[in-house]
Amino acid sequence: VLHFKTSNSDDGIIGKSVRDTLTDSIEGASKSQRFMNKLYKEGMTARAVLQYTGDLDKQAKIRLLKGIEEFATGENNAGKIIPIPLGMQIQPLDIKLADAQFFDLKKYNALQIAGAFGIKPNHLNDYSKSSYSNSEMQQLSFYVDTLQFILKQYEEEITYKLLDSNLINQGYFFKFNEGSILRADMKTQAECLAKYVNNGIYTPNEAREILNLPTETGGDKLMV
Repeated sequence: VLHFKTSNSDDGIIGKSVRDTLTDSIEGASKSQRFMNKLYKEGMTARAVLQYTGDLDKQAKIRLLKGIEEFATGENNAGKIIPIPLGMQIQPLDIKLADAQFFDLKKYNALQIAGAFGIKPNHLNDYSKSSYSNSEMQQLSFYVDTLQFILKQYEEEITYKLLDSNLINQGYFFKFNEGSILRADMKTQAECLAKYVNNGIYTPNEAREILNLPTETGGDKLMV
């Protein structure tokens, strides 16, 4: 059994799922989205008070409200005039999303979810506090702050569970290739590979393989 625990744990052995950590936040976000969907469905019409003189029985109230709602609710009736019987008056109870801090709460929920998964807000399309000048630094930060811990965990768990002690003692281990994550722009990548080749770290063919190019004869020798 391979057990990849999250960074959240009560005892350091058994991981705590992100879903359990964010139960309240996910529930609140779900309810707020249903609230928005209902507002749109009703043509962004909030509750209203119908003022009238006299008294009506329950069935008459239901018929009256049903008749008014046919003209007042629904996206097709948004912005249209609402006819009401003589002597009655409608007083809307406007619920402004700004006053309810609806959008601030949605943004806060997004930040909570990002924090629980250990990812940056810009990966959830929240660029309000992003100060990166290029995508390379974003990828590097994502690797260092998020993926490095997760990949290290996976490497240790897979090596321990899938390799026997003899192979581990011989130096075998599992290692993820982070090259695609840390792939730089063309200019930086060319300069980096040239330094590796010129200083005898990579052979020309190893550098060509990184660029997905075929190997060349005589390209397997280190050069300094």
